[in-house]
Amino acid sequence: MKKIAALLVVGLLLIVGSAQVSAYKKDNLELRKKISVQWLAAGDEVATATKNEDAMVIMKFLRESAYLSQPTFNAGGLAAKVIQAPTGKRYHLCFVPLLSSDRNVSKHWQEAVDENQSAFFLEGVNPLVVLKESGKFSRTWQGLILIHEGGHALMRADGENMLGSTQDPLLRKSIEEFYAYQLETAMVEKLGGQAYQKLLQEEAVRLEKSYFKQKIFLMPDYARYYGRLEKIFGRSNSKFEVGVRGSVFWINSVFHLIDTTCKREEREQCKLDFLLSAYKSGSMQ
Repeated sequence: MKKIAALLVVGLLLIVGSAQVSAYKKDNLELRKKISVQWLAAGDEVATATKNEDAMVIMKFLRESAYLSQPTFNAGGLAAKVIQAPTGKRYHLCFVPLLSSDRNVSKHWQEAVDENQSAFFLEGVNPLVVLKESGKFSRTWQGLILIHEGGHALMRADGENMLGSTQDPLLRKSIEEFYAYQLETAMVEKLGGQAYQKLLQEEAVRLEKSYFKQKIFLMPDYARYYGRLEKIFGRSNSKFEVGVRGSVFWINSVFHLIDTTCKREEREQCKLDFLLSAYKSGSMQ
């Protein structure tokens, strides 16, 4: 009888344990779905508010192509497995909403969770768009970031037409970021209105003085414009968002200066040269 009782207890514990694991997985799935929905809604709002056709194409691509996924162990790097795959998808893109518990999956995912990035695109056989929980960013900037990263994903899915035969990794990165920032800064200008344009012109003057004297672009001065950027776009949700806003504003200011000082046929190459120089020097990652 004692053995039977002991077996019953063990069986009960196994059932309870199994139920807890199932509930845990279900909770994780629901949380990942929630994060994904929040990011997509933010992107849709920005695309609609700016009436930007390229942004709308990117958001349509993400909704039609992305599979909800979660991190999985791979000794060689970041990898994910699909956990919800609706039918009819035309392109296999893993949408990976990150949870704090994902840092236990592998050292690579631990670094991704801890890294100071809100979202990023990772190319590969099964490309990933990795999304952090949205609390660190205001809705508008969350949407801008998703469209930026989604643009990278679409470029890769589209056969890398814009990259041509370029093999140098830094040059490839610079070309990709040029198109991504062209789009992002256009939307930021639209959302920021006249107050943002005034700020751009002021920063372009500061950059121009240094550039023509020393042939270098000054680094971003976050403190100089922090208050006015907060007034234009609303309060930042974190120091991280403050940094992202300042960096995008700096790149936008350099692009603005190039547009006002370079010949039209030279502007694209000048912007590309600026980004390539920034990545080579380490002032941009």
